[in-house]
Amino acid sequence: MPKIKVRGDHTSLIDLAEEILYILKKKDKDFSYSPGIIIRKNIKIKEVSIKIVEDTGSLQITFLMRNSKQIVRIYNLSKTDFLKYAKEYCDGKQISLK
Repeated sequence: MPKIKVRGDHTSLIDLAEEILYILKKKDKDFSYSPGIIIRKNIKIKEVSIKIVEDTGSLQITFLMRNSKQIVRIYNLSKTDFLKYAKEYCDGKQISLK
């Protein structure tokens, strides 16, 4: 896996977040990310999904999968580019991209 610039104190990622960040790194070398807390209790989902919210200077990406939730902040990458890079993977794995 290529080296990605990480901000913050920890580098733990749930599987879905790790796969998407790997895809992004192959496409765009200049972004960085800050992994948020991983929540594993009381997460009930109907479908694996990725939710994107634009924030000042970053994207807030919520990854939801099998009893896990993680919010990751991505810097120096536009929402348009994120969607362009992640769409093919998400379509192939039937992951909802919002």
